[in-house]
Parts: sequence; C-alpha cells; structure tokens
Amino acid sequence: LKFFLAPALEKFSTKRKLTLLMQFLIAGFTLLLTLNLYFSPWFYLNSVIFVMIAVSGAMHDISSDGIYLESLNHQMQAKFIGIRTLFYQAGKLFCQGGLLFIVGFFTLSLGKEKTWPLAFFILSVGIFFLAVYNQKKLPLSNIKNKIGIQSIWINTFESYKNVFREFRQLPNLIIGVIFILFYNFPESQLIKILPLFMLDKTQQGGLGLGVEDVGIIYGGISIGGMLLGVTLSGFLLNRFTLKKCLIPFTLIAVLGNFSY
Repeated sequence: LKFFLAPALEKFSTKRKLTLLMQFLIAGFTLLLTLNLYFSPWFYLNSVIFVMIAVSGAMHDISSDGIYLESLNHQMQAKFIGIRTLFYQAGKLFCQGGLLFIVGFFTLSLGKEKTWPLAFFILSVGIFFLAVYNQKKLPLSNIKNKIGIQSIWINTFESYKNVFREFRQLPNLIIGVIFILFYNFPESQLIKILPLFMLDKTQQGGLGLGVEDVGIIYGGISIGGMLLGVTLSGFLLNRFTLKKCLIPFTLIAVLGNFSY
C-alpha cells in the first residue's frame, strides 16, 4: 500500500515527526506482541499486530526516505547510498538471522513458549532505543505541513493529483516500472521460501537444518556476503557508470537465484 500511502502522508505532518512516531509505534506493537505471546498466545490478535507493524513500517519507509532526499544533495545521496543499503539489509538479516539464532539457542533451556516472547522483547527494546537516538539526531525540517481538519481531505486530494501528475511525466515510465518489478520478483520469491527449504526435513527435499543453524547462516554468512557485495558494488559504480554495471550485476543476481 506504500504507493497509495505516500501522497497522503505529504500533508499530515513533517517527515521527521512521522518517522519518529512510526518508530515508537513499531516498538510498542512489538512489545504488545511479546505480551500476547507470553500470557495468552491468541493467533488472531498476533495477526492483527503483525499487520499494524507492517503498515507502520511502510509509513516509516516513506517518511524516512523523504528525510534522506530532503536533507542531502545528489552528491551526498550517492555517497551514502551504499551505507544506507547496508544497514537496511543488515536490519532485515538481523530479524531473519539474529532473532532465529536467539530462539534456537534458548529453546532447549527455556522452551519455545518463553523463547519467542524473549526474542520479540529484545527486538522491541532495540527499536525503542534507536527511536530515542533518532529523536536527538534526525535533522529538523524547515518544511511545515500542518493543515486544518476541514481542509485535510482537500489537501490530500490535491497531493494525490500533483504526485501522480509528476509521476506520469517521468521518462520511460512504463519500461522502468516493468524493469523494477521483474528485477526484484525472483529474489523476493526466493527469500520467502528459502528459510522453509532450510528447515524442511531431508526426506521432503529440504536441508533439515535447525533454527539456530538458519540464524547463523542469515546472521553471519549472509551479512559477510552482503558487506562484500556492497563494498565491491560501491567501488565499481564509482569507477564505472551505472549503465555499464547494471547488466553484469543483473546477470550475477540471476546466477545466484539459479544456483538454488
């Protein structure tokens, strides 16, 4: 829903306030998930909480991307894009690897009923302290988006019209959108099924790994490979142009997918 959320968010508040609000909300929802899992693991409530975390995360991505674009010029954006990508992927790998390692490590001594709440509690505390840190460090914006209640819908509608009008004027729009969708599609499908393949029994075609093993692969080996990839790609992009690097990078990604 990011595509539809982004224009509406332009008029509600400053990107800084919205980013911080979403970070604190995600920390709060994750803590609520912890309490629900520990005291009365109700599946439907867990599902609702996961949806709220996802929506808050989407709104956070939109507003934090806006801060990045507003605060930095094109040269600085290019300079920090590798670092930004590195930490974005590191966060994902921590959730997919680090938390799984914690669960696998403590399951034998504490049991699954207590280990999963512990993992989510650690996550919620980490997000909370990062939000506090960002509250002190994020740059203040000079752009004010405060509007009255009566005009909120009118302003939002105007924002949609302006954004989509500018969007339609982008050069090679259709080809660009198709490329982005197909470029990310194989890896997106693979990432979702890969942990299940690792955990599945060998008799059913899986690797038969434990939760702790999957955590080590995602949290250790994957981060090492990602660091190498980001460093190498940053060096090549600085030495050559994006146009020259795009096809070789794409072929490498395709070969990686085929290797599975």
